[in-house]
Amino acid sequence: MKYLILLIVFSLLLGLGSYYKFNISQEQLPEGCDEFGYLNMAEAFRENKVFQEHTVTPFRGGLIDTLKFEKIKEQEYLWMVVPHAYHLSSKTNYKIINQYAPGTSLVLSVFPTQYRQKIFPFLVITITLLMIVLISFSYLEMSNYRYIIGVICFIGLVFHVSTPFVSEMARINSLGLTFGLFIAVGLLAQKKPLIAVFCIALASNFRLVNLLMLLPLSLFMIPLLANYIKNKDYRGVIFFTLQGAFILLLGISFYVFYVSNLLGNPLLPTYPDHDTSFGTFTNYYFDFKHAWFVAHVIIITIMACFTFFKRLSFIEFLCWLSFPLINYLFFSFHSIQMDYYPFASFFILLGAVINYASLITINKFYNKLLIICSTIIVLFVVIDGVSRYSRKDHVGFTERVEIIDPLCNFDIVWGERINSTSEYICDNSGFKYNYASSKSRVIALKYLKNNNYTQILLCDDIGVEIDAIILELNTNNISFALKEMPTLGRVIIIN
Repeated sequence: MKYLILLIVFSLLLGLGSYYKFNISQEQLPEGCDEFGYLNMAEAFRENKVFQEHTVTPFRGGLIDTLKFEKIKEQEYLWMVVPHAYHLSSKTNYKIINQYAPGTSLVLSVFPTQYRQKIFPFLVITITLLMIVLISFSYLEMSNYRYIIGVICFIGLVFHVSTPFVSEMARINSLGLTFGLFIAVGLLAQKKPLIAVFCIALASNFRLVNLLMLLPLSLFMIPLLANYIKNKDYRGVIFFTLQGAFILLLGISFYVFYVSNLLGNPLLPTYPDHDTSFGTFTNYYFDFKHAWFVAHVIIITIMACFTFFKRLSFIEFLCWLSFPLINYLFFSFHSIQMDYYPFASFFILLGAVINYASLITINKFYNKLLIICSTIIVLFVVIDGVSRYSRKDHVGFTERVEIIDPLCNFDIVWGERINSTSEYICDNSGFKYNYASSKSRVIALKYLKNNNYTQILLCDDIGVEIDAIILELNTNNISFALKEMPTLGRVIIIN
């Protein structure tokens, strides 16, 4: 019991150290796509309107009708009139849809608005480490508790100081809260594969594509099914299969419920078409410039060493290798590519490494050394986090809101990233200037002006030469005023 208490305390302290270290990054208001998308959906959960439109746009129907009348193609304006992370199309009956799975937002909705970003690093660390503790105690019956202490402290340290993990701690994302689930898959795949299925199913509530990891996991079920067949226990085969199906459905039930209520059909994707399309093979991910690829190479090398020293068989090694192979192959054909997309297989292999390493006999001296080193790591993470926090000038949530407050006087905010911030704080509408053709943009500007909607263009946020913006407005006889705002830079107000 004392070791369990120590594990929990160390996990919480490591989470606290990361909370302080990454606090400064999370003090910024959400900008752009990911952070705004997850936090805005969290607010919708909090306000019990997640299945309704999260943004009020009474002008949208008339504006779209006007654009259609002018023979403007949908591709030229649909991304202009919706916030970042949202989309609409004929498939959704022109209902504005948040593209992300609901898991991250649901968890964050538990916390008040001003604390959601700050609490995120703490949640990532503590949930990940406590998952390792839970699985180790409940299912693996690891007797060397000092080893588990060493494992969680080492992982806590790596998350605290090393890429690619630090980048995922410094921003709201769909990855962090699933790290522990995928480590659990690696820990359980051989001994408790159905619980591993449940972990992957739960992870799908954060990113649906996480279900892809079920394919390589199925390799670990072959020996179990083969044993049933060898013994002519066909009822056992059927029962095992039904168990797996039930566990899978139970794990994804919330996602199915969410999509069914949002779109009316659980099989429809929440992502737009271009995010679910595939093209030709690309070697984008196979680059040592990408930290997640480097992490995969390191963990596979460790697995290969275990194989060389007979800690696992070559067949087992190939089964584990199927996780990154299937993962990287899938995303190499995906039309949208981000370096973190294949992250899941790394954590599954990390779980496997933790499991195999636990079988190595450690003498009493090294056991004591593990406790000493673990204590030093915890102290370092906490002291480093608090030290970094105390050296920075901090701006509270209220002060951040005051910076954006001038934008609350406008119905429409044109920009590239801060328009999302405005929509999150002011509940007005953010239009994406660069996501439309010039003709559709001009039609929108005139339509909104003629219907008495106030508009502001954030020139420094848009990323286009201000002379080009002014030329477009003058050419199309749109009157405006160019101003300088202390906190927002150069802006254009449509008269």
